[in-house]
Amino acid sequence: MKTKQQTEFHEKSTRNVQEAIDSFLNGALPVMPVIDKIRVNSEYKNIQSGWGSRGLKSGTPQEIAAVLRKNLEKDLKYPLFLQFMLTVDTDECCTQAVSIFSPEPGSTIPSCFVYRIWKTSDSIYFCGNEETLL
Repeated sequence: MKTKQQTEFHEKSTRNVQEAIDSFLNGALPVMPVIDKIRVNSEYKNIQSGWGSRGLKSGTPQEIAAVLRKNLEKDLKYPLFLQFMLTVDTDECCTQAVSIFSPEPGSTIPSCFVYRIWKTSDSIYFCGNEETLL
């Protein structure tokens, strides 16, 4: 049976890595749609070249949380860092974790690093762009 928190998680913004990880494990992960590995591979292939992704990592929730943590800690060190945002995207059957940065000088468009996470019945899958640590 899902708790109230599990049925209501949609989005979390924070500047704190631990809070982002807790939100992933305790908020997003329980409500993420479960899909099959074929769908994970298909979703990954759709974004792989556009993102310059270096691979698709699979593991337990704790292992993927550790991979997410090292990436968020890396992103937090960027001087233009603003916040992390986690969302459950039911249309894409995933959780998206985004590190958002202030616009570069002379630009009005903020930049970001995006990480995507999927859940199957027996594993969690993670990917990001060419800067992602796996």
